[in-house]
Formats: sequence, C-alpha cells, structure tokens
Amino acid sequence: MSISFEPAFENGKPEEYRLPMNFLPYGLEVLDLPQEADERQVGLVVPLDLGAQPEDGIPTVSVGRDVVADPEALNSAILKQKLSAPTMIRRIDEPKPTKHIGFMEGFSCAPANRAVIVIDLGIAFWNAQFGDQFQEVFFISDTLQITPLGSQKINELRAAAGNPGGDRAIVDELGAAFPHSFFGGRVDMHDLWHGTAIADLAGRPDYAGEDVAMFGIELPRSVLVDSRGDGLKTTLGVVLRHTRSLVSQMPEGTIVDIILGFGFPGGPHAALRPDIQQIIRLISSISARHQVHLRLPAGNHLQDKCHARLPAHGSEVSWRIPPDDSSANTVDIGYLHTNPVVGLTTPDGASGSVTPKKGWVYNILLHGQIIGRLHSLPEPMNGWYQIRLALSPTANRAGRRSVPFGDWKIAVESAHETGLWVLRDDDTRDFGAPGIQRPSYFYDPCYRETDDFGATLVTDTYDLPGGCTGPLKVRRDGTASLLTLAEGGRIAVASALESHSGSEIRLAVYSGRAFNGTIPGTAILVDDLSAQLGVEVIGNGSDQAFRFTGTSAAVGMLRPQSRGV
Repeated sequence: MSISFEPAFENGKPEEYRLPMNFLPYGLEVLDLPQEADERQVGLVVPLDLGAQPEDGIPTVSVGRDVVADPEALNSAILKQKLSAPTMIRRIDEPKPTKHIGFMEGFSCAPANRAVIVIDLGIAFWNAQFGDQFQEVFFISDTLQITPLGSQKINELRAAAGNPGGDRAIVDELGAAFPHSFFGGRVDMHDLWHGTAIADLAGRPDYAGEDVAMFGIELPRSVLVDSRGDGLKTTLGVVLRHTRSLVSQMPEGTIVDIILGFGFPGGPHAALRPDIQQIIRLISSISARHQVHLRLPAGNHLQDKCHARLPAHGSEVSWRIPPDDSSANTVDIGYLHTNPVVGLTTPDGASGSVTPKKGWVYNILLHGQIIGRLHSLPEPMNGWYQIRLALSPTANRAGRRSVPFGDWKIAVESAHETGLWVLRDDDTRDFGAPGIQRPSYFYDPCYRETDDFGATLVTDTYDLPGGCTGPLKVRRDGTASLLTLAEGGRIAVASALESHSGSEIRLAVYSGRAFNGTIPGTAILVDDLSAQLGVEVIGNGSDQAFRFTGTSAAVGMLRPQSRGV
C-alpha cells in the first residue's frame, strides 16, 4: 500500500502562471464538497500588487466551486481577466443586508495632533468611554466593498446607547445593515470584543493625550473565523489603500498610528514574500507629510508546536493530526534553491514521495482516492521557495473524503535545512456544515514543555531528555506572526513580557519568537503573574471591565516613545 502523487496542474508556461499563493487549502476544501452542496459562488481572487491598480477600483475575479477545485480552470479564469501575479483567493460568504442605514460619507475629522486608526472586529465606537473620539467608521464586506459610517450617524448611535436596551439595539441595527460584519454574527453582549479592547488601549490619554481623533475599520467576520490568516491578507491590501486615502485628508504633520491586532504563524520567514511586500509598499506610499506607523503583534503561538526544522540531506518529523477534525490540515514547507524530495507517510505506514516541480499542483492519492494536494510555488523569496501541503479532514462526514488520524510523517530531502509550519485552522466552520476543527501540530519526543522546576519554557535552549541527541526538530523559534517580517521603517512590532513576583521579567509564555530566536520588535510588559494577567480594558458597548492579555494587548499598549517617535 502506497501514497502516490499525480500532477493536477503543470506549469508549462511560467509567464501565464496565475494560481493564488493560497490555492491550498481552499482548492482541496471545495474538491471535498459533495455534489449536492450549495453551488453558490465561493471564491474571490485578489491581486497582491495593489500599487499597480487604479485608485478607483481593484480588479477581482469571482469564481464558483468547480473552478476553485480545478487549478487549470482557476488559472485560466484569472489569466482571462488579466489579473497580474501574484494573487490570493478568499472565501465568499456575503449575506444580504436586511436594513439600510443612512450613511454620512463626508470626511469630518476635527483638527487633531494625533489620529489612531483601529483595524479590527467588534469596535464599540458608541461606548461612552470613547467620548467623541471616533470620527468615522468603515465597514468592509466579504467582496471588499467599503461603506463609511460618518460622524452624524455615530453621534446618533452614541446618543441611543443611553436608552434602555440601547446597546443591544445598536448591535442589531449594525448587524442588519452589515450582516458580513462582527455585528451580523452571534454577538455575546457580555463578552470581550477584540476591537473595542484594542481601541480602548490605543486611544487612552496617556498614549495620545486628549487631542486624538479615532477611526475604526471593521473587517468582515470571515477574517475572524479564518485563523490561517488568508482572509486577513486578502483584505489588508484594500484596507491599507483606503487608509492611505484617509490619511491624505488629515492636516499636515498629523501623527497617525494604524493598529492591526491580529497575527498568525506560517512560513517561510522571508521578507520578500509578496504578501509582506504588499504591506511594506502600501505603508511606504503614505505621504511623508504625516508621521505614520503601522503597529503589529508578534502573535501568540510560542507553545503551539507549529514550527519544525529538518537538517540537510534528509530527515522527517511527525505531524500529529487529531481525530474527528473537520479542517483541511495544512503545512507550509520552506526550502532553499534546489527542489527537495518530499515524502509523506500515513499513521498506518503507507508512504510515497515526490520531487515537486515549481508551479505544479499534485493530487495526493491513497487507495486511488484523493486525500490531499501539494502546491509548489514558483517564485523565490529571499532565496526561499514554498511548498504547501494540505490533507482532507479526519472527521467522517457523509459524502466527503477523510484521512486517518494520528501521527503522519513528513520527510524532506534537501541540500539545505528545511523549515515547516503548521497553519492554524481552529475556526468553527467550513464550506459545508460547521464542524469541530481541531489544530494539528508537530511532535518531537525531544521537545520539552517545561523545565526541571515545572516552569513553561520560552526558548529552545534547554537540556534534552535522556536518549535524545538532537538536533531539536520542533522549535519555539520561528513561531512569530508572518506579518512581523514587515517590521522596519514605519512598521513597528510588539511582543509581550510577563513578570514573576514583581521582579523577574521574561518573554510571556505565548509571545512568538522570530526565526533567528530573537524577540520581535519592542517588548511590552502585559502580564503580572503575582497579580492578574493582562490589563484592564473596556471590552464592549457597556462599562463592563475585562482583563485583556496577549500580544494584541501589547500592540495596543505600544507607546510612541517606545520606538522613538
């Protein structure tokens, strides 16, 4: 019994290659759909080089499930619409509004020395704690349309919040008008809303003084449920282009902080990645007449066992996939120069290997059935190349493929060290019926969770357990968010620290490390383990207080003086 790799797309004409960087896992998830599944449009292809696109619009390609599942048809559809490479694809789930809100599109920013632009979900801009700081809020749809909510409507909602049941009524009104937004989902009125907590920290007087104008950009809810980060990356370019236009209308010399509180692991860690370069180009293109900085978190993935390194000349690592998992488990493989040999072994011992050609897509077959796909991206990134491998879920679902759970093995034979990253997939839905989605992770018997005293380790420097000779495969180094690769110039990164008994301060047990083992950006003290974790914030439309922790809290607490502004 063996695994085989059969070409599904051959990159015969490199100049016509247009497949999205994240063709997988979407191209596998749609392939797994039963024939009777909803035939609705499921994908929107977006170019990453937005700097070359006209200011009045961004060309996109809408594609149905049959096209998404077929890499040849998908490449042809993108090429036909003349989208330039590289591209990415995002899920479409665009419910129709059930209520219209009267919008005020005019820009009405009061003169201010500073402006804070919060890009997030669940921003309770009407909360009395913000006073009249919020000047304008923008809602982004799944199809990347931008709808402004001007100061007049914001003032109306702020006044309505004081009425009995006003908070709930505001959420219902926003949800009806923007069903794709956070407010269009199942909103817990007593829970912490991420965007509100970030806005509270970033807009406090000790950060920006009393004279600060705030703006909110509400991302579509699909960004929140896509923990791999692809939904965010396909939205971020449009958001940053709009932000550039917003900033251009502010008085010259305004200090502007753009805050994005999300991060996600992945690889390879190469600054010339097209998705990273898009961010750098767009922030750099904002007028020098303004002092603009984008703030990003290091991510909370230090202990996720999501990164592994394999030495040169052949090695393998266990990939532990849980049972009853409804997600397409996905790994990025980063390699240098020469095409490697990639091997895959099931928990039952069936195995196979392939030397993937650049730009090709392969179906992975077991017993003659497709159980996964492999996509080798064609373009180098700082010398690194990327291969993405995705497997069907382990959950048994009627009419859909499944794979065995347990310890799979990925082997890579290369002339150089290889990096592997498990993509997060712990969201709660897929293209069909929602299902439990459990994260997979790498397993190394030599990896230690804690030191000899029971404290959680935060580095890769420790004594290996007996019988282990190394090198260590599963690493904490390399767990920082991919977006941190954009750091430098106008882009700042925040990591989180924790204190013990008021004295010892070290990296927080969740805060991701850079590929070279360093702490990304500026480290901010977030957690006091002798008292309470996190910092107190307002977290929704009420005056209820919450404790907010993580590198998202660190990015909200990052002060201008921390980075010399």
